[in-house]
Amino acid sequence: MDGGYLVILISNFLMIFIFFRFLIFLLSSPIGWILLILWILFSAFGGKRYQRKRNEEYYRKYRKSYNQNETNQTNYQVEKSMKILGITELSKSSVSKAFRRLSKKYHPDVCKEERSVCESIYKDITSAYEYLMEYMNSNNIN
Repeated sequence: MDGGYLVILISNFLMIFIFFRFLIFLLSSPIGWILLILWILFSAFGGKRYQRKRNEEYYRKYRKSYNQNETNQTNYQVEKSMKILGITELSKSSVSKAFRRLSKKYHPDVCKEERSVCESIYKDITSAYEYLMEYMNSNNIN
């Protein structure tokens, strides 16, 4: 056995020994028995209620920030997609016009640059267009 493990074993044994000595000392008086009964009653009846209340407070506190983070992420994606398409106004007609203009320019069959570059640009344009159209349909934006 390593010396470190022996120290940990002895310290754990001492902590358990001290805990039980304290428990015997506490239960040797009537106040100790009253405290023990109160602790049992609280853990049996009040503990879960307190824990549930604490969880509800945690949920109320962090739900708002979670929704804000989700909204910020959505706004960031919309702005990024609008930047890719080169538009400033969010409407179906402007998105469609920008997509048609850029797809004519960067379609891999038409583009005069290297094919792999055109394909990656065209994929970005297509994903931005699809995201914006889905976003506008879900939020009823014309």
